[in-house]
Amino acid sequence: MKKCGFTALIFILMLVSACGNLSGNYTGDIYDSRIYMQTFYSAESEKYDFSSMSNLSSGEIKTYYQGTGNIEFEDQLVYTSGTDENKTEIALFKVKEAVDLEDLVYIIYLRKDEVETTWQSNKGNCDIAINNNYVLFVVNQHASDISDDFDELFDVQCW
Repeated sequence: MKKCGFTALIFILMLVSACGNLSGNYTGDIYDSRIYMQTFYSAESEKYDFSSMSNLSSGEIKTYYQGTGNIEFEDQLVYTSGTDENKTEIALFKVKEAVDLEDLVYIIYLRKDEVETTWQSNKGNCDIAINNNYVLFVVNQHASDISDDFDELFDVQCW
């Protein structure tokens, strides 16, 4: 009976490892987090027509998200439509260390408050999603749908 239990445990461990990286990002030589994040942004851009968006430099990101200079990122990607009443902003971050996640989420909540205060038309059009070491902040009339799309990336099903 112990042999069957051990065999079952080995089978479960093999099944879980066969599901791949449950954090949702591609691993190996084919993809890195930059490609993965860019692919997500591109898909959402096509879906919701973000043609007027521009990619922020790392210096601009530190200005928009003050305090991120103290956080070590594996990757970061921020697109914004500028400073109009119908502002769209999509920020994707992957922190290198999980201990930095709390600080990043706090910074993003400050940014959310700033956006909703500065552009009243965006009140209620902001959403934050967190999965593993990834954080998404989105300002758009479809923010909830975009967050759902982001969350679906991490819903790995292997059976």
